[in-house]
Amino acid sequence: MEDSKRYLKLSKKSWLTIIIGIVIIVIASLSGSYFQQINRYNTTNEELAQLQTNLDKMQISVLLSNKTELEEELSEKTLQLEDAQAQLSIPMASSIITKTLFDVAGNHHLKVNEMTSSSPRTETQDGVSLSETELTARVQGNLSNIIRFIIDLDKRFSTGVIRSVVINVPDSDDEDDSTVDFRMEIYTLER
Repeated sequence: MEDSKRYLKLSKKSWLTIIIGIVIIVIASLSGSYFQQINRYNTTNEELAQLQTNLDKMQISVLLSNKTELEEELSEKTLQLEDAQAQLSIPMASSIITKTLFDVAGNHHLKVNEMTSSSPRTETQDGVSLSETELTARVQGNLSNIIRFIIDLDKRFSTGVIRSVVINVPDSDDEDDSTVDFRMEIYTLER
């Protein structure tokens, strides 16, 4: 019996180590993606600046003859810049949401057992473009800490809406094994 308890303790530590490792890997990959997008953003900005410099140097007659071609090229570069900015904001928003979830759980001495977040979807509310990310998670710990966690999480994401909360309390007297499954939608302003 003691061997099985020791195995469970090691198993819980192993799971915690695995979860922390996965979080570190996710953060590292998001950081890598972030820096790639910054490089793409800078390259596109340099190309756009070069185009604008070339436009200033051209003679009026050349500008008139090439006007349509130059407008198309500028339009294409502007779209590339907007794409780069949009792609840059996606990993940042996701990593901020993930970090906030783990920070709030840690503040309440809870363990995040599962977490998924959707890719941001764009929707328009009253003429304003918003990015919506759905977050689902399972958190384990003391029942009173779980309740404070949900309240704190709702306060931290002022532009978020908690859509569902299911709290599971075990039949035993040990409230530290309580879990909460929740689904939340978080909105951010599109750039």
